[in-house]
Amino acid sequence: MPKAMIITVGTGETVAHGISSAIKHQNPNYIIFVVTEESKRKTLSRILQGGIMQGKTYKEFVLKDENDVEEIRFETQSLIESLIRRRYESRDIVIDYTSGTKAMSAGVVLAGLDKKAGSLVYVSGKRDDNGRVISGTEKVISSEPNRIYAEGLFRKAVDLFNLCQFDGCLEILVKSKDLIADSEFQNKISLLEVLASAYSAWDKFDLDKAFSKINDNLPDEELLAQWGIKSRIKANKEFLYKEKENFFCEERIVDLLENARRRGDLEKKCDDAVARLYRLMEYIAQFKIAQKGLYLQDASGSFNADNLAIDKLPANLKDKYLKYKDPKDNKVKLGLYQNYDLLFDLQEDLGKFFKENYEKGNLKKLLSLRNNSILAHGFNSVSEKTYKQMLEEVEKIINRMFPEIETLLKKAKFPEIKL
Repeated sequence: MPKAMIITVGTGETVAHGISSAIKHQNPNYIIFVVTEESKRKTLSRILQGGIMQGKTYKEFVLKDENDVEEIRFETQSLIESLIRRRYESRDIVIDYTSGTKAMSAGVVLAGLDKKAGSLVYVSGKRDDNGRVISGTEKVISSEPNRIYAEGLFRKAVDLFNLCQFDGCLEILVKSKDLIADSEFQNKISLLEVLASAYSAWDKFDLDKAFSKINDNLPDEELLAQWGIKSRIKANKEFLYKEKENFFCEERIVDLLENARRRGDLEKKCDDAVARLYRLMEYIAQFKIAQKGLYLQDASGSFNADNLAIDKLPANLKDKYLKYKDPKDNKVKLGLYQNYDLLFDLQEDLGKFFKENYEKGNLKKLLSLRNNSILAHGFNSVSEKTYKQMLEEVEKIINRMFPEIETLLKKAKFPEIKL
């Protein structure tokens, strides 16, 4: 790739030789010499007369004030931007800050960090009694601001992943992946990208995509172990497989619960959280009804919660639930309350428990608040207090109906990367 170089030019007997050594080491195609009037006259002329500049294109830039750090910083930023307009990539821009005033060195380094230059170089070596590098002993020391910046972005991406902000994590990874070509760094980026894509899909209930991602695209088990998530990923994979293969399963109950907690506890999106808790409460009743074999199969052979098998109900209940038949498709569809009412009529403990809480407890009020929310039928927002109370009601039902659910809760927890 074409390389450009910005070099501060100071004065002194050995400066020209040191800069020539840096040019030889970096071998840029294009050079911008940042000079003062004095260094242009005394030093740059000697560099340009040397053979090191043969075949190279260059530009001279005279600073307004060699002792003003901020001015030099802004001027150098403009120079870097001009190189980018000439189609040089930021990672292929080298800044040499060896010579010149201290303000010159500080200004160009700050500009390089601001604009994410590929590398900052400094020519060191043995020094004489006056502190100057002895000609012939020069050694080029290089640092990579891009690496520092990229690693910082990667850590930020990990933080977002751990907060379940998967789409934000993916956005940052796009910014960081082209900054460093190093294979070890690219492996980290690729693995985190797969994980963020998988858990983003899972968080949106795209279970097939999520399972495919973590089942087929995670070859670097050593890195998973280093991050402390290898066993968690394995447990998640087993959990996902069971859920995606069975519409009515305890795994889906746990998944809905965890999803609601992420919305409410991590993101403080209480409207979203309560909407999920409402769906969970509805699904728990459907799960129990499915266990009793009271749903009809659809065209694909799956049992569907929007088609109650009236003929399988006790005779004394058929007329009551036949009135819920949709004339458009002749399917019997029940809402949340009707599902629990059916379980009550079937003398199921879950139906009795729901009715008691609904009539004597806090549940009726909470469901009313949900119904008037912006995500249901109204325009009210849901408070954190309402979310917490709704969560408590749902957890009561789960703990009563599924006493061994704790094992599944552990398997459903999303991983937390530890660097």
